[in-house]
Amino acid sequence: MKTTCGSLLFELQKIWDEIGEADNEKDKMLLELEQECLDVYRRKVDHANRCRAQLRQAIADAEAQLADIYAALGDRPVHINKSSGSLKNELESIMPRVEDMKRKRDERKSQFAELQELAMTMVELWNLMDTPVVEQQKFQYVTRTIAAAEHEITEPNSLSLDFIHNAEAEVSRLQDMKINLSVESIESGAISPSYILEQLEFQISKVKEESFQ
Repeated sequence: MKTTCGSLLFELQKIWDEIGEADNEKDKMLLELEQECLDVYRRKVDHANRCRAQLRQAIADAEAQLADIYAALGDRPVHINKSSGSLKNELESIMPRVEDMKRKRDERKSQFAELQELAMTMVELWNLMDTPVVEQQKFQYVTRTIAAAEHEITEPNSLSLDFIHNAEAEVSRLQDMKINLSVESIESGAISPSYILEQLEFQISKVKEESFQ
């Protein structure tokens, strides 16, 4: 037989009657029982409120994280439809997107590391060929990433593909110019191949040292 609050109270009343408990004592103990029940309910309600607040905060944090990743990647934010179900369902629906965007961000950060190498090469080639400052200024947004730390990559579009492709195109252009210049110099006898190699190694070493000071 299932025990209920009513059946327990009925049993308690019978025991009190058998004992001969005074009515005022019965009332006092009933009030104590009522208060204890209220305290139990209040603790349950408080716990449920904390759980709800934590879920809402987790959802807000996930949405903010998504917004930051979209901004860093230079991507258009994707609208997230609010779930008509529970908060747990809403959180479960958004977390896969967060994890997917994290992977995309990590892939782009790997590309950013490559961009830093491109930037160092770019500076080395500029120095080698005395590139005018005006032309260099067009790519300051690339060269300032040389000494950047990973956590500093927060500027909007700083990890966009256009950002990286522009740097690759400039380095490719400079490398073509370097090759043409080197070939012309060697063919004319103005510069020996060993001297060019020595200068290139020196410039690369110098740029790397200056970048990480």
